[in-house]
Amino acid sequence: MIIKNETDITVSWFCFNQKDAFKWVALASDDLSNSPGDNQKTYTPPSNGNGLYFLRFTYEKGGTEIGGQVLSTNQTITITGTKDHYHTNVT
Repeated sequence: MIIKNETDITVSWFCFNQKDAFKWVALASDDLSNSPGDNQKTYTPPSNGNGLYFLRFTYEKGGTEIGGQVLSTNQTITITGTKDHYHTNVT
């Protein structure tokens, strides 16, 4: 999966694997700058059987969640927006 930050701030991202309907397991996390050339990350999570993962974005290193969606390993998730109006898009 490709993770892109097109916002006005540095964000943190967290990738989760769903083990069952109630338990999400954190796989990886990192900070992602909003500076051109440093605002994209490629991450390959371990296989989980269904190929779907939940990726969420926060600011302030795990503070307030500002977006998130389910995606597969061959998709790109992009967060866009400014000043409390953030949006995620999966392609």
